Amino acid sequence: MARLNRWLTSMLLSVPLFLRSTMMPVYDDAPLALDGTCLPVLIFSHGLVGSMNTHSAILGELASHGVFCVALEHRDRSGALSLVRNGEAESLSTAPTEMSSVYYKSISLRIRPGVLEERDKQLQIRIFELMALYRALELLNEGETLKNLASSTAGNLSMPKGSLNLQPGSIIWGGHSFGGTTIIQLLKSVYYEGQCDLKQDSADISLLLQQPPPSLVAQITPLSPVALLDPWFMPLKSSSTKGLLCKPLPCHYATIGPHLESPSTAIVMSMEFAYHWPECHSHMPAIISPDPSSVRVQTQEEYETEFKKFTSPRDFMNKSKKARAATASQQQRDVTKDLLEKDGGEHQVSPIASYVLHDTTHVTHSDFGLLFQWVTWWVTGQKNPELAVQNTARCILAAAGLPLTEIDSDEARAQLERLS
Repeated sequence: MARLNRWLTSMLLSVPLFLRSTMMPVYDDAPLALDGTCLPVLIFSHGLVGSMNTHSAILGELASHGVFCVALEHRDRSGALSLVRNGEAESLSTAPTEMSSVYYKSISLRIRPGVLEERDKQLQIRIFELMALYRALELLNEGETLKNLASSTAGNLSMPKGSLNLQPGSIIWGGHSFGGTTIIQLLKSVYYEGQCDLKQDSADISLLLQQPPPSLVAQITPLSPVALLDPWFMPLKSSSTKGLLCKPLPCHYATIGPHLESPSTAIVMSMEFAYHWPECHSHMPAIISPDPSSVRVQTQEEYETEFKKFTSPRDFMNKSKKARAATASQQQRDVTKDLLEKDGGEHQVSPIASYVLHDTTHVTHSDFGLLFQWVTWWVTGQKNPELAVQNTARCILAAAGLPLTEIDSDEARAQLERLS
């Protein structure tokens, strides 16, 4: 702090005080309100520099609708810091060590020698952790009492037997950014395990460090609800996992007939800033396509050439919005016409729904956009992150086929209509 200006030092030191004064209308460690019905379950994977706490707004909103949310904290060194707890009271004066803490490892966000291999290693750890978490949920649902290692939270973890809905295809799988990548690779790795050989050549590797248990294999079905929030495409391009990249998400194998009343079970929620970013916009079709191998993805050289035409990311986004708005209505008419001709006049529901939240940026999915709204607005132009959180939660509930509460705001209703 010694080399910083006095006003900047004061501003940085005031951040913890600001966060301490932030209040949320919740009860601390409140018991589950069980009414005899099984609770729907959502498993969530965070992105880079994230933790189990960085998406509390969205998960809290879902929990208020009765969803049992489990936020995993990955120890693949993609998070800012993860504490390894042993159940004993931690002293504030005790310095963290390599045995008690897992620190962030800086890896380039661009494709350079060795980068994709490092991301593959992280994905292996992340998928292993998700598999272990699923087993822990099974034990909890069987009535087992699990020891709570967090000294700040009293008591062990237990609940009545059968409180969670762990029926095949019932778990909601969600992730943000690198967490979205993790969910994609988990679903594909487990779903296609034993069905086909995912290794296209001798250099291909498996992201599964161990065989998935039969219960997890049965859990992941074409009808499993999936919520991908700004999924990060770059790690999917690894030459060691080409077999996974060429395979579609399991939802494309769902049997969908005409006039289906239920919504799509898989959703992709894109923040507007990310959606209009040239690289992200080019890669999204490969994530949601029923035939990813047929999608031509923009090369790094093409992306850099296109981006050089604009003065800044915001300049690109603003001009991209205008250009797409001018052609969106005609494109929609053409798509609708093609669908009607293909289905003989009957529109068939897609297994994946894609949404773009207006006036939002990549961090809107996390708590940062809510806690530091003026900073995010000044840098990215983000507006009304509370509304974005509410509508993201509503779209996830719809994908899972869960009941929605009434909208009590004209503004929320208007934005939700724009999403539909």
